[in-house]
Amino acid sequence: MTENTATAVTEVVLVLTAKIAARFPLAEAAAALELSESSGRTAVGKIILVP
Repeated sequence: MTENTATAVTEVVLVLTAKIAARFPLAEAAAALELSESSGRTAVGKIILVP
């Protein structure tokens, strides 16, 4: 890499965020599973189990 090329390179920061469809306590894992299986592709986002 030449000096001119090196000075032209800038730092790129990529931030990824996930959409969360629902949060369930771990004790309600069965309900979370039921939601994930019944929603098919209609639920937008992740289903999160919270300890």
